[in-house]
Amino acid sequence: MEDILDHEYTEGEFEFFREFLNLEEARDMANILEQYNILYKLEEPRVIIDQAIVGHSMLPKVILKILTRDFQRVNTILASIIETQEIPNQHYLLDFSDLELFEVLKKPDNWNVEDITLS
Repeated sequence: MEDILDHEYTEGEFEFFREFLNLEEARDMANILEQYNILYKLEEPRVIIDQAIVGHSMLPKVILKILTRDFQRVNTILASIIETQEIPNQHYLLDFSDLELFEVLKKPDNWNVEDITLS
């Protein structure tokens, strides 16, 4: 897959930000990044062994990379978008107790920005 935005002359390196199971979800996130002029790359992981031999892997289909300097900015943007949306009735965090939600907030490195914001 070609990078959606290929910027060779940037300050810093592109680092892993998020993985997606399909290209459609990755493009949705890419559209948000484009709205805020944030540079990114979408990549497909390389499979070393043929899927006919080992079956389907658990690897994500698409990896989103952004510049390290943009991580905090992107998380802030995503949090503000999430705060304006309604929580789906089937969202798994609705099954969490108050104590479990507090644990999400206490350990933000174990969760994504969406889960932290909703908690």
